[in-house]
Amino acid sequence: MLRVVPIAFMLTLFLPPALYVASPVSSVTTGLLLCAVGWILVTLATSSKPYMLRKSDGYLLGMIAVVIALMAIHAFISNRLTAGVSFSRFATSCVILTFTVVGARFAARKLADTPTVRLVEAADLTLGLLALLGIAALLGVPAIGAQASAKSVVIFAEPSHFALACIPVLMFRVSIAKRSTQLLLIGAAMVFALFVQSLILLAGTLLVAFVLLRRTHLILMTGVLAAVAVTLDVTYYSSRLVFSADTDNLSALVLMQGWENAILAFRATASLGVGFQQLGIAGPIGDTAEKIFTLLGGTYINLRDGGSTAAKLIGEFGVLGMAILAFLLRKILGAIKQVRRAQLLPAAHRDVRKLFYCSMIISFAVELFLRGTGYFSPGSFLAFIALTSLPALERSKQGLMAPGTVARAG
Repeated sequence: MLRVVPIAFMLTLFLPPALYVASPVSSVTTGLLLCAVGWILVTLATSSKPYMLRKSDGYLLGMIAVVIALMAIHAFISNRLTAGVSFSRFATSCVILTFTVVGARFAARKLADTPTVRLVEAADLTLGLLALLGIAALLGVPAIGAQASAKSVVIFAEPSHFALACIPVLMFRVSIAKRSTQLLLIGAAMVFALFVQSLILLAGTLLVAFVLLRRTHLILMTGVLAAVAVTLDVTYYSSRLVFSADTDNLSALVLMQGWENAILAFRATASLGVGFQQLGIAGPIGDTAEKIFTLLGGTYINLRDGGSTAAKLIGEFGVLGMAILAFLLRKILGAIKQVRRAQLLPAAHRDVRKLFYCSMIISFAVELFLRGTGYFSPGSFLAFIALTSLPALERSKQGLMAPGTVARAG
């Protein structure tokens, strides 16, 4: 029997980066758009009333239209303040936003009806394929497309793209596993991160460990990691942690560039931001961007994605972006609390669906602060699904536990 949800989940993580590396598209957005449309079609085709829309779908489209209208007003104001707003990019991005949000809601609907065993199966298949791709990269298998970097991982243009696909699945799979399996999965991810030299994967794996492991296991793992680090050349990692004007490391410069441009945009627009999808287009560009331009011989990189999603939010939406960021941080901390509480239970008694949603939310912190690829990424898509699904899940559980809700035999 065809496992629709595991396949759709895997495609959501693999298709956007694969299409980016193998074709001339400028970001992972094209692949995510295809995945969003795929989720819509799959959900409609497999629903109890195939291809029938619900009243709530109309409400969703109405809410999206209101948000787009407000963002359009914001863009016009920003254009008066800074000039240079690309209304064609704004319009195209609004179309993509509509399909992505609708796709995420349909995916959330499908996932809510999916047995939890299928969620575990999706995670296992995804981690298995990621492991195979990682091993293939270490053995020298080249990338499949022209946009690959020198350290690409087969269908991922760079190790950070591989990490962003791996971290949410790793977080979920570790959160529902027994302690021995947790240590095995975290250890394997750390070893691979060291071999492939991916600071983002290493940071993400450490996030998984700090969220899920007990203090004694954390101390033991920290000691082992420190012992391994002594035997390795850590220059690669240390150079990426130097955030100063003197550094020539592109990873550090890209992150600095995003925050510098965000601050400049915030100031230039009186804390309003330059508008949806306008960072790097409208408003001023800082010295770090010019340094990157010089180092690369006349090429800007990562101007529009801000290096991290948090910087992009603040640069484009100003004070509102800061409020959105505060909201996301609150949700991330709440998800961490729920996941840690679940670890007090035996693995067989944990709420798999809740841990799935919480894992997607927590993992989004990596894109927010360490390495973002813009709003239209697999990680943001999954985080949006989780943010809208988790409250509904909790309401349904409260309803089942409320007095008078127990069904009586007829």
